[in-house]
Amino acid sequence: MYHVTSAYNILVVLAVTMGSFTYGYCASILANIYSHAAFYEYLGLSLEGPGASHTNSLIAAFSALLYVGGFIGCCLYPLSASRFGRRIPLGVGSVFVIVGGALQAGTVHSAMMCVARIMTGIGIGHFLPGCPLYQAEVAPAHNRGFMVGLHASVVGAGFTVAQWIGVAFFHTAGQAGWRAPLALQCVSPLAMLFVVPFLPESPRWLYLTGHVEQAEKTILRLHRDRADPSNSYAHHEFQSIKAQLDLEAENKRTLWDGLADPHMRKRFIFGFLVNTASQSSGSIVILTYSSVIYARLGFSAFLQGILAGVWTVLLTIFNLLGGIITDKIGRVKQLGMIGLLGCLLCLIISAALSATYAGKDNRAANTAGTFFIFLFVCFFAAGVECPSFVYSSEIFPAAWRASGVGVSLSAVQLWSAILTGAAAIAFEHIKWKFYLVFICFTTVMAAVVLLFFPEARYSTTKGLTLEQISKAFGDVIVEDMTPLDNFSHDKVSSQEQVYSEHEFMDVDARKGTMG
Repeated sequence: MYHVTSAYNILVVLAVTMGSFTYGYCASILANIYSHAAFYEYLGLSLEGPGASHTNSLIAAFSALLYVGGFIGCCLYPLSASRFGRRIPLGVGSVFVIVGGALQAGTVHSAMMCVARIMTGIGIGHFLPGCPLYQAEVAPAHNRGFMVGLHASVVGAGFTVAQWIGVAFFHTAGQAGWRAPLALQCVSPLAMLFVVPFLPESPRWLYLTGHVEQAEKTILRLHRDRADPSNSYAHHEFQSIKAQLDLEAENKRTLWDGLADPHMRKRFIFGFLVNTASQSSGSIVILTYSSVIYARLGFSAFLQGILAGVWTVLLTIFNLLGGIITDKIGRVKQLGMIGLLGCLLCLIISAALSATYAGKDNRAANTAGTFFIFLFVCFFAAGVECPSFVYSSEIFPAAWRASGVGVSLSAVQLWSAILTGAAAIAFEHIKWKFYLVFICFTTVMAAVVLLFFPEARYSTTKGLTLEQISKAFGDVIVEDMTPLDNFSHDKVSSQEQVYSEHEFMDVDARKGTMG
């Protein structure tokens, strides 16, 4: 029998992506505001002359402070997610974004903008780990990669809408041209705030906190299949969760005891590194400073907005493609062999073109430079961003998942703050050589991922639950559970569905250890 994902399960996963959309919109919208002269005039900032350096520093601060707040939000997220459930942090994040967005839209001073950006950052810092973690805990095993991948795709959709809102308001004169796009940051978190009370709580968190009956009812509702009146898939998954979480509860550890365990420590290291890898390519710099990059390629201010909009459309489409293929080829192969190596190739060619033709009126070279920026985002979205979210959300055991995902995705915020803060100054002083930073980072991270990362989904076994993945990191799991793929769409032979010691990659058997 094959399990069909219920419409209710899909609707729940899609509803949570309003937080994903909010993250994308908030992270991208200020890049459009930088092209509005009225923004600089109102804040008393000069783009030329002696004051230009001060303006560049403030632009860097406005960009970086969002991610400083995001880092704080990621660190705060586990506190509420572990104690109050997976839904409450989404509501908390919504409130912070609404307040921060309103303050940005009504800003009267540079200092007010800085505070508002931090507030907004704290909000989206709850969404970044909260959305994929929730999706992972409610999704069926056989298409968890696709469902969590929707987070990355809808983040891309937020980027896209922000860019095209910027294009729409480009010719709007006066303060409305920049205040209105900033005010629109409040719309999707308001919708998220409305939806949160209607979302089912994560069944894994419910069981973990002693709400056993409610956990079983939630599993049955999420994974009800009309073709299976007995709901055998849902009952089986609940028993699998129950058995594994009971086993883990017998060995409950404090935070420091857990981090002293090499198996758990590897999870935190790999989770942080996989998101470091996603930022090492410099995608956030391209997104935030698209106007600067396209201006150097000789495009007008209006065309800069158009090209940035096309870039984000590709980001959305290829993130969706990444979600489709991740359940077929595995996260590590997708991240290392397709994503990072593809991005590296594009970065090397872009650096060479920029070094040779930057500032020159060479239409062919400028067109080629634009092409490789677009090709870069295809590799990044399908091969880096999508699998990094999926991998981070599924490698931690239930009791540690909120802390693990929060720490893992704090890497996105930390590196985004550093890179966006440095980029404005780097573009001014070292120009094309800034590419070399990302080339070096991406080379190192591709090697680390391919050599050391354990796969969270194997070609010989399909339909691993979040609990069964623990064996890849050396944990003891309940062995007598029938693989859930017996119930999935994937037709796998009975021999392939046996969980044996040989089917799991032991990290220590790789060419080195990271514990």
